[in-house]
Amino acid sequence: MKTEVAPQCLPAKRRSLIEDDREGREPGSSVPEPADQSLDFTLDQEGGRDLVTFIFTLRNAKSSALSHAINIFETVEAQIHHMESRAVRKDKSRVDDLDFFIRCEVHSSGVNTLINSLKGMAEDVSISKEEKVPWFPRKIQDLDRCHHLITKFEPDLDQDHPGYQDLEYRERRSHIAGLALNYKQGEPLPRVDYTTEEIATCDCCHELLGHIPMLADKQFAQFSQELGLASLGASDEDIEKLSTLYWFTIEFGLCKQNGHLKAYGAGLLSSYGELMYSLSGEPQYKAFDPEVTAIQTYQDQTFQPIYFVSESFEDAKSKLRVYASKIRKGFSLHYDPLTCSVEILDKPHKVKKALTQMQDELKNLCFALDQLS
Repeated sequence: MKTEVAPQCLPAKRRSLIEDDREGREPGSSVPEPADQSLDFTLDQEGGRDLVTFIFTLRNAKSSALSHAINIFETVEAQIHHMESRAVRKDKSRVDDLDFFIRCEVHSSGVNTLINSLKGMAEDVSISKEEKVPWFPRKIQDLDRCHHLITKFEPDLDQDHPGYQDLEYRERRSHIAGLALNYKQGEPLPRVDYTTEEIATCDCCHELLGHIPMLADKQFAQFSQELGLASLGASDEDIEKLSTLYWFTIEFGLCKQNGHLKAYGAGLLSSYGELMYSLSGEPQYKAFDPEVTAIQTYQDQTFQPIYFVSESFEDAKSKLRVYASKIRKGFSLHYDPLTCSVEILDKPHKVKKALTQMQDELKNLCFALDQLS
């Protein structure tokens, strides 16, 4: 009996229920580790609900044993997220003997009752409490689940958009947007056959002139990535602040270079009018301070009345790191460039793995430096 897709085979170890779950668990859940079943469960001090994983064996499970077990979970009003059963591979086990893996959310006050009740009817009961981590994309494929976004500048929704009354324009825009919305990671990239008029108009100068040249710079690309990483798993309030930081840096940021004021934001580089205005001395300039910038109201209908100036890209990155470190998440993240994935550093072995990768890179750099010396 299973409620989610999972491998059908059962290796010789009972521990495989956990091992397989590491590969096929729901996004956002942490990997459970067996707890000492002889100890009472540590209750949530705030009296909230805990995410708990149970593994246990039921003898003759196809009789009334299974229904009795489920009734125990119902009694404490547990919300089951995942339930899986496998045939027991032990000496003297019968066909109807099953191992169960159940992940559920239960009020902290009912956890010990649930544990004791299960121990009264099941064998080899083991438990683990999981930290509640909000879901966010951890690998490229996960982006397929979160890219259907609606902006207030969509012609179909915003009557002030210049193309709102142009039905042909709206249909064409909807067709091109549909190619992106329906794309799945791993598929061939969809091709847009732009018309001669569209090519002459160049709808995409913001991307070509604004973002692409800057993202080709390693420092700027890393700065953009760090903003994105800081948002993963953050609260809605913190994400709003990070969005404002993005606006005043990646889109409309200014910095100093050899004592001169320069623009690096894509919104400026792709707009001749605002580019000239931003460097004219007419608007107000403030030193880039993430704490101040994050709460500054921005203008999305006309030129910005205020621009924030960084001493350099490195200065902006350094300040951003300090700001991001103050965002309360309860967990740390590590980006692996080899797999293009994000990992939650919630276990000692994950931290050690990340450190090993860094040590290997450091050794290569030290070796290269020795060779040059």
